[in-house]
Amino acid sequence: MDRPPIRPIQQLSPSLVNRIAAGEVIERPASVVKELVENALDAGADEIIVEVEDGGRELIRVIDNGGGIPPSDLRLAFASHATSKLLTDEDLFRIGTKGFRGEALASIGSVSHSRIVSRVAQARGPAPQDSAYEIQNRGGEIGDVQACAGNTGTIVEVRNLFFNVPARRKFLKGTQTEFGYISETVTKLALPHPAVAFKLSHNGRGVLDLPKTDETDRLLQAWPNEFHEMRLPIDARDAEVRLHGIIGLPELARPTPRYQQFYLNGRPIRDKFVQHAFREAYRGLTEPGRYPAGVLLIEMSPGDVDVNVHPTKAEVRFRDSGRVHGLVMAAVREVLLGNDLTPLAAPRGEDEQSSFRLDMREKLAAFFKQMPAEVAEPTPASPALPLGEDRSERVASVEATPASRLQNRDAGVAPTAELAKTSVSGASLAGPAIQLHNSYLVAQSDDGMIIIDQHALHERIMFEE
Repeated sequence: MDRPPIRPIQQLSPSLVNRIAAGEVIERPASVVKELVENALDAGADEIIVEVEDGGRELIRVIDNGGGIPPSDLRLAFASHATSKLLTDEDLFRIGTKGFRGEALASIGSVSHSRIVSRVAQARGPAPQDSAYEIQNRGGEIGDVQACAGNTGTIVEVRNLFFNVPARRKFLKGTQTEFGYISETVTKLALPHPAVAFKLSHNGRGVLDLPKTDETDRLLQAWPNEFHEMRLPIDARDAEVRLHGIIGLPELARPTPRYQQFYLNGRPIRDKFVQHAFREAYRGLTEPGRYPAGVLLIEMSPGDVDVNVHPTKAEVRFRDSGRVHGLVMAAVREVLLGNDLTPLAAPRGEDEQSSFRLDMREKLAAFFKQMPAEVAEPTPASPALPLGEDRSERVASVEATPASRLQNRDAGVAPTAELAKTSVSGASLAGPAIQLHNSYLVAQSDDGMIIIDQHALHERIMFEE
């Protein structure tokens, strides 16, 4: 086999270095939007406008009213590893800004036709600044700084993304798919910043308009409208960490973690300790394999966490991960157990409710007519016991139940009707419970019907014990 020729070691050109970095930082148009919006937030903007064309392929424009960039710094804005957010080595261990690497603009400019227009909010030199200044970067070729018209703040335009990286451009998804990623990114970045107004448009049509508001209203933008009434507020803290936000009732749990958002000091993160703690708080309240809904904001000293783990800055390392895990799990669990979690099965409107109940009665009647007689009748393993006793007596009865009575359904022993009642917060059952498919208990209440998953009930009891 022929050996490859020996080549001398040489320094890579800045443009090639930036293209290599772009492979890590700029995955798709949504990555560009993320980096530019984070820069706008770091600049102190309270109004951010994102304009997109063709899913971000042809144009991404981010406009903010932040502090702006002085003309003397504009050329450095496109330079690799140039940033105003780190001054000393010690600053790397207490990062309080969204960005800090100084790679984003250099990487973006190396794979697109980019332009920055900026005007500082106040004069930063001996003479007042009465105009804006611009600079262009065409695939790594940086032009000169020139005066132009512009308002206070900064505009960054990115055109023809990946024009010189055809393989990356070829593997982008369709226009609507890529814009979907952009919309999700803008929403995710906007959630922890209710004091900042956000607007997003696609091909000249407004898609997202988030005015300044309070925290709860902004956080609810992460969920569909039908989720909004099924939430619980959370606000807890220990000596150095604060946890606040909203969590969903157990019935909002879904097969994927789509409706889970976690933030650290305003930065969206993915952390296995926080995710695990949140799911464990719902153990026994949701089916295994489902993910509860929640938007949690964690605030702590920047010195207690390392965000310099990955170029995307989505992964972090806590100095004391056990402490964060314990706070999240305990705080969420306390809120859940302190509220009535009984789901409402019927619509709230009177006319709609009457129609719903009539239709449900007809379907249930047809269902029970087709059931075998031995299933419809209570069995010795699931006796029909009186269900009208005092709640405290029922709880005491459950606590006194031998462990052998609490085995799961695989052992062939079903929870009793007494046991079923204790899992329903404040519900008053009006008749005996029947067992279906050796898995569910069905009982009548004063105003509807209650269905209990025996396996989830058993998990809840064992967890509480």
